Amino acid sequence: MAQSLEPELYNWIAVRTYQVVVPVVFMYLIYMIKKKGARFFYDRNQAVKTDSEKSLISWSITVWTIVMLYMTDGYVNQAILDADMDYLVRRRLFYFTKMCFLTAFMLCIYTLHRLRNISFSQSTRVVFYSSTCNITMFFAQFILRGYLENDILLAAYRQVSAVHYIVCCLAILYLPLRLFIADLKLRKGEY
Repeated sequence: MAQSLEPELYNWIAVRTYQVVVPVVFMYLIYMIKKKGARFFYDRNQAVKTDSEKSLISWSITVWTIVMLYMTDGYVNQAILDADMDYLVRRRLFYFTKMCFLTAFMLCIYTLHRLRNISFSQSTRVVFYSSTCNITMFFAQFILRGYLENDILLAAYRQVSAVHYIVCCLAILYLPLRLFIADLKLRKGEY
């Protein structure tokens, strides 16, 4: 019986959405840094007065780390997939590096929040929890596909991966959209 293409299609759509959203959100972050100044976001001595400012700083840390992950992870994955080595070793290396990159991503988010001395925003928590689910699936695939040569969770892996990408997109888009709508309402009230 042939395997359904739906999980692959969902994953493809989710990855392409992620590839569009991350640069757009990064451009918005650059705009906000230019508007508020870099010291507002990254200087620990800058006073943070409101919860919305804390959320904005937390969101900016999350976006920066997502951009760094986005810029490095794809190239490393492609290099591993193109490597001339045994397919089982390549699978093990692929899933192991995916786990390492996502773990480093989560550690960076945590460390940068601690350095800035702010708590996680709602968007950051969602990205963090989604990443935890994705790491768990990478670990399961590392064992199942890398050592046991078993594809039993392949469809679930693709679906969890697709959900992770969509959740991350929604989480990092939430704050800019909320600020944009609030700005529109403010401008509408002025006229």
